[in-house]
Amino acid sequence: MGRRKVAGVDSLLTEPGEFISRLCIMHKRQQRLARFDMNNAQKELLDALQTHNRIIVLKARQLGISTLTRAWHFHKAYMATQPRQFAVISHTRSSAEELHRIERTFYSNLPSPLRKPLERSSVRTLKFQQSGAELRTYTAEEAPGHMR
Repeated sequence: MGRRKVAGVDSLLTEPGEFISRLCIMHKRQQRLARFDMNNAQKELLDALQTHNRIIVLKARQLGISTLTRAWHFHKAYMATQPRQFAVISHTRSSAEELHRIERTFYSNLPSPLRKPLERSSVRTLKFQQSGAELRTYTAEEAPGHMR
């Protein structure tokens, strides 16, 4: 029985779809936390992310593409064994902060035994202590060539 539980956790951690579907997100309209239940557009993007190196997404707003992208990056940083940076550039400071809140929600709602120690946690960065992998958020509204 114990070995089966360990195998289940290994599968959960290494399979991006399984890991992402168990992350918690905040439903704005309902003002509550819930598991990440991917819609069809998010499932299609996840399939593409797993099979392609570069993707351009032309989309309408409010499809959850940004949330899925941050979940994908969160999984990659969480599972990294060496320093890697996963960044997003958003058009405004408020939208960049919202994207970073999504990552912080993912992290803070992991079960305690799965919450890896952080080396750094700031307004724009989550950096895992063991691997040095980090999630960064930038904004494009600053002066050209001067990203913060």
